[in-house]
Amino acid sequence: MSLDGSGDEHFGFPAVGEDGGDDDQVSDHEPSDLEFDLCAAVHTSNGLSLLASGQSEPSDTDNCLSLPLAEPTAGSNSSPSSESQSPANASFQHDSSMAVTPVSKDTKRRRLFEKCAQWESMSPEKLEKPNPKVFLSNPCFQLYKNLPRDQKMKVVTRMRQKKFRILDNLKKGEQIIYHGKTYSWPKQPDEEEAFKASVFIALFFDLAACPTAATEERGFAMDRLLVLQSSGVLTLSGKHLEEQVLRQQSILMTYQGAWGLLVDIKPPASMTLEHLTQLVKMHVPAKKMFEQFLDHFQNLIATNKIKQFVVAQEICGTTWSTDSEVRVHFHAWIKKGPGFTVQLEDLCWLGSAPYVNQSALEFFGGRGSRSATASYSGAFYLQVDKIGAVRQQGTVMPFTGYHVKDYWITTMLTSQKITFDTARSLYVQCLVRAENNVRQLDYVERMTLDMLAARDKEAAEADILKSEVAFKSIPEVEAWRMQFSTVRSRYLFLVLDGPSRTGKTRFAYSLSPPPTSEMASPTTPSLSSPPGSRQHVYYADCSGGLPDLRNFRRKQHRILVLDELHPKNAVLLKKIMQASNDEAIMGASPTMQHAYRVNSYQTMIVVTTNTWASGCEKMPIFDVDWLKANSVYVRVTSPLWKQ
Repeated sequence: MSLDGSGDEHFGFPAVGEDGGDDDQVSDHEPSDLEFDLCAAVHTSNGLSLLASGQSEPSDTDNCLSLPLAEPTAGSNSSPSSESQSPANASFQHDSSMAVTPVSKDTKRRRLFEKCAQWESMSPEKLEKPNPKVFLSNPCFQLYKNLPRDQKMKVVTRMRQKKFRILDNLKKGEQIIYHGKTYSWPKQPDEEEAFKASVFIALFFDLAACPTAATEERGFAMDRLLVLQSSGVLTLSGKHLEEQVLRQQSILMTYQGAWGLLVDIKPPASMTLEHLTQLVKMHVPAKKMFEQFLDHFQNLIATNKIKQFVVAQEICGTTWSTDSEVRVHFHAWIKKGPGFTVQLEDLCWLGSAPYVNQSALEFFGGRGSRSATASYSGAFYLQVDKIGAVRQQGTVMPFTGYHVKDYWITTMLTSQKITFDTARSLYVQCLVRAENNVRQLDYVERMTLDMLAARDKEAAEADILKSEVAFKSIPEVEAWRMQFSTVRSRYLFLVLDGPSRTGKTRFAYSLSPPPTSEMASPTTPSLSSPPGSRQHVYYADCSGGLPDLRNFRRKQHRILVLDELHPKNAVLLKKIMQASNDEAIMGASPTMQHAYRVNSYQTMIVVTTNTWASGCEKMPIFDVDWLKANSVYVRVTSPLWKQ
């Protein structure tokens, strides 16, 4: 169960009665004017009771929103048609001297809030464990449940904001006191979820018992505590520790403690998690620790406490990456059967109480499902060859002991807990939609590797830029650049011809287009690249012939570098080389199956080569004339960077 309050109006939990809640809940409806009149009349300054049935003022534990409506009394001044009125439409009768002056609905609601705020019969000692009967009879709880949806959402939003402020203050190093206990942010990241659960449960108890708190917030807190109890996941003990009430048939737990720190293993900080896992597998104390943990659950089976179990030992990757410390923790999945009972003290091991990991079951869609297979999602979570998993063992095996859902595999791959190879093997064993899943997996793997390669290329480019020196200023190049500051129908391209290792390509990368009317337009996307990035440059290798421009985007790439483009191929690309507003068709064939369109308007096109002059000598004179008329030729004889 998550306490982060994300997702719906119930602050991260279902409402009472929606998921195994109490059947005695009050229905969500707008309180009628008559109900407000009753509540206001019951609690007047002189203590008058205007109930037609002659009841005395109700006690604090009465349901002030559900008072019974009495039948008209004999001899009352009712109209002739009052005998035919149904009890639902009957109104109570009273003396004219005792008449209640009609008030607005807002005033009635304010009076009801004041009545609920004065109600206080629960001390913190009585709130050690949620009491459904006490909460359900509390006007604060009833008021919250009867709020209209829009007002209830305001209460939930206000509580969610309170939660975020509490977390922010704790992360800043502050300490808070809730329900008699001081809380400070934990040092271990693995303890954060359990810590947040404890803080918010203590907050709910304080709100429920605080007479000065807002009435709606008190009702909200009571509703949350009832949901926690009715869900069968956890309640609070007298010392405010989470007790795992195992009403579910299966549960996934996490064990952490000081025993998990392996101080005698000191690998280099550069060691990968995969290599560290192999090192811990050969570590004798870690193996003995796992055997003791395994024996503990085997004893639970021998004493008929549980029916099945799976245990696993894993390395804490966060601790290793941040503190370079080798720490292991344990997971345990247990399944009960008819007649099997287990308590919290039975599950404690080496002084560590288990933390119920409901988020993992919700991740698989197992919690709350009526499917028998879904209850094994926790076992599958531990038995998969996850990244950082040291060893695992259990009384049931996947595929043969229970059916595996293919979306379980997808979920673990999405959370980066397994590799692509592991997922591919599991999809094949799963059989269901195996072909489609493997095909999708291959596509995702290719795209992932391409994105990683692009990310590495950007990082390498940033490192190169750090060591790169300034380039020379060439008058011909500067004059060529300035043509892009005006709007024209076509533009000249630049040719840098010279020997290798003179910095032609890097010089082309360093160029930047001057501002144009189009670039200054408010509707044009920003073309600025982050520092150390050359995202505005599109590089195309033309040593094998024509360039591949499928990924060229005119709005993103302002400079097009055609490396080693032969002059005869430049003639074939006239529409592109002139940077006109006409579209060029690339990849043309008789079937046009692989054809695509390219628009290079106002793109700075730079050709870097060492064979331009020699290539032009073997071309027809009319092609050479076209190249001279549409290009700026610069002969490079020395390095282009400043010495």
